[in-house]
Amino acid sequence: MIYSLNFNLTSEKTDYKGLYRALRNHFDASMRLLDAMWIIQTDKSADDIYKELGNYFDNGDFVIFQLQGDYEGWLDKKKWDFINDLFLEKVK
Repeated sequence: MIYSLNFNLTSEKTDYKGLYRALRNHFDASMRLLDAMWIIQTDKSADDIYKELGNYFDNGDFVIFQLQGDYEGWLDKKKWDFINDLFLEKVK
């Protein structure tokens, strides 16, 4: 499954280095698309992801969406290649 993880970058409490390390190491694939948005690929449910990463955030600072494949936007080629590869792999 492919998810978008979105969060606020304003909390002084958040250990962003630890969060980014977890995002890079705990999922099948991950990439930071925008300052506060990551795309990840994993077999885990949104609830499992929340339980794994939720301790990095204050209440109201974090949301997870499962992505289905209809997408568009302005990103650099490396990011589009990553996204397209994720969804092409999903179709196989």
